[in-house]
Parts: sequence; structure tokens; C-alpha cells
Amino acid sequence: MIALLLLPFLFGDFVQKWYVDAGMIGECGRILISDTDRDGNYEFFIWTYGGSQKIYIYELLIF
Repeated sequence: MIALLLLPFLFGDFVQKWYVDAGMIGECGRILISDTDRDGNYEFFIWTYGGSQKIYIYELLIF
């Protein structure tokens, strides 16, 4: 059931908005989906944690 809810996010039209570089990308990380700026377009956050961090921020464009 959860996989069906995530399919639109995985195959949606995401556009990379920001990239924050702080070292080499690690093997452990976290993925969050939210609407932080409340514009109706969901953001997809991918970041690593540990010794070095990188953050990728994508926004889903819905026309």
C-alpha cells in the first residue's frame, strides 16, 4: 500500500532546485517528502548523515 502512494513521487517530474555540498556522499542517508514552502508542489529531500553531508533538494512540478 505504501509503495502505491510513493509511485507518483518516484516517477514524477522532479526538478533539482538546490544542492548543498559538504563532503563526499556516504552510504547512509534519509529521504523526506514534504511541502515546505506551501505552494502545492512537493519537495523531495535526499541527504546523508555521518562524517560528511550532502543535501539534494528536488521539487515536483505539477501542471
